[in-house]
Amino acid sequence: RRTADPNVKIKFLYVGIRTKTQLAIVYVSNLVKDGLVEELEQRLQSISTDKLVVSHTVEEFLIEHPWSPFPQVLSTERPEKIIAAIYEGRVGILVDNTPYSLTVPCTISLLMQGTEDYSIHPFAASLVRFTRYLSALIAVFLPSIYIAVVSFHPGILPTTLAITVAQLRASTPFPSLLEAFLMEGLLEIFQEAVVRLPNKLSGAAAVVGALVIGTTVVQAGLMNPLLVVIMATTAIASYSMISYNLS
Repeated sequence: RRTADPNVKIKFLYVGIRTKTQLAIVYVSNLVKDGLVEELEQRLQSISTDKLVVSHTVEEFLIEHPWSPFPQVLSTERPEKIIAAIYEGRVGILVDNTPYSLTVPCTISLLMQGTEDYSIHPFAASLVRFTRYLSALIAVFLPSIYIAVVSFHPGILPTTLAITVAQLRASTPFPSLLEAFLMEGLLEIFQEAVVRLPNKLSGAAAVVGALVIGTTVVQAGLMNPLLVVIMATTAIASYSMISYNLS
């Protein structure tokens, strides 16, 4: 319904020994890379499982590096993303009775761009995407840079800042690495709790969590204020990414 192109092809498969769930492989025949559809079809047919209830099960059988933390298949609910992907030479996978469709192959650029980017001026969209990539680097490296500088290379800091950091560190009982792990753990627990709570309670939980993590922990002398700032910046930077799995 989204395109009248006769080159858009659909192949149907059935996966699941018991459920016999129907899958559809969607691609543009004159744009897709040679051998990609055949390779994908072979991998899908080789799936051996009793039941296929959600599309994520298909993803687990498709990926080549199961221990990698990065998404290797794009999962989306938006039809326009699938249409855009297949006209870039990718292949879409639709699973019956689940709203999430899959796209392969998946690249970092596909995970970092959103549909909204195409509704604004190209210069502004480029700036937004650059900000996302910068946020990704901050989310990954900022805590590590903090630990490296505070624990091993405080000499690279300006003298005034180094003295301030030393004073903050003197009042906390834990080493920088353990501090960062504890703060990261608290942040993850807080985020998971807010996501699972009903909307009526999530706002109150956010306020309580911010007070507990941001103020009480510092006043109790368990964490230094600079680390709280670092972790808050890291969390905010991770929120700017389009893909939740990537963030």
